[in-house]
Amino acid sequence: MMTASALSLPTAMAMRPPSIVTERSLSPGATAMRDRRVWHEMTLPISKYHIYSSHNTYLDGHQMKSESTPLMYKRVIMQGCRCVEVDCWDRGPASNPVPTVTHGWTMCGEVPALDVAEAIRDAYAALPEEQRTPLVISLEMHCKLEGQQRLAQIFIDTFGEMLERPPRDGRLGSPA
Repeated sequence: MMTASALSLPTAMAMRPPSIVTERSLSPGATAMRDRRVWHEMTLPISKYHIYSSHNTYLDGHQMKSESTPLMYKRVIMQGCRCVEVDCWDRGPASNPVPTVTHGWTMCGEVPALDVAEAIRDAYAALPEEQRTPLVISLEMHCKLEGQQRLAQIFIDTFGEMLERPPRDGRLGSPA
């Protein structure tokens, strides 16, 4: 098992994919979403798939002055987003920084990164099996090394085996 200090925290982390995918497509009027099951192997590079994403996922309103809440992660994941953004900042004393999610240099509220990780995990687990397609967590990292190590440990502890991690040989690559 890797320790947080040995883990290189990538810019984006992904949940492990199942062997089936639910494709979401717009209805003819482009007003409602409907599900179509698509059965295929997840063997192509991630760039070959259409992924619904969310920017400033944690905000419940205006990006300069709204509250940050982990409930927004649950909402967007249940609505079909499979790429969520987490803006990470160190808060607290320099000797013991706590990874926090907020929109930096604004009047927005902040929420502990642990609460966000738990909300993401719980929302993903609540999805029906056929909708558990890969979930990408895009990190906008503003934490110093110690905060990054703490965040890595939060992710390891919260997501466990669901977290896709670098292979032990250190080589990253695409399945295709």
